[in-house]
Amino acid sequence: MSRCFAPQDLRLNINTLDLVAAHVAVSRFRLETRAVIFVCYPQIGFVGTVSYRIIRSRCLGHDLIRRINILADYAPFCGTGHKTTQGMGQTQRLRRR
Repeated sequence: MSRCFAPQDLRLNINTLDLVAAHVAVSRFRLETRAVIFVCYPQIGFVGTVSYRIIRSRCLGHDLIRRINILADYAPFCGTGHKTTQGMGQTQRLRRR
């Protein structure tokens, strides 16, 4: 039995993720490393901001750009990177001013 967590029109398949990897690029970042001390060891991570840009957007079409924005809206709920269940990888989407 398969479970579905999104309506059919919002589901993403692996081809969509391949297109995102090919058409979304980091355009700017400001990061600094930080250590978080867990019980027995420090874990090095970073804090800061990262801006992404959709490249060759005319090739993608409105539907794919909408799906990319859905992924960006989902980021605060799923986190970024690893150890998200321990509070790392917290993500906030900031809108361009």
